Amino acid sequence: MPTRAGTYFLTRGDRRVGAVVANAPSTESVLDRYSASELRGRFQTGRALVTSDPAMWQATAFRGASRRSLIEPALLFALVMLVVEAMVIGARGRRAA
Repeated sequence: MPTRAGTYFLTRGDRRVGAVVANAPSTESVLDRYSASELRGRFQTGRALVTSDPAMWQATAFRGASRRSLIEPALLFALVMLVVEAMVIGARGRRAA
């Protein structure tokens, strides 16, 4: 049993393969729920959604992901890569001729 509180790492050779926390503070084991205002205060954003209603939680589970679509940046990236590929192929073809 360790004599001091802390995190002890398990190693295999030079790699860490696990960790053990010994004598952790008892406050880490408190599993009380935060109130809505406490929970909002733990996030550094004004866009946090807090709900205790299961139906509302299910309805908002993917709401944050739907705020900004990734399709436009992905299409723009694909277009840029096609242009770069065409330029590389064209430069290679001119050198071979």
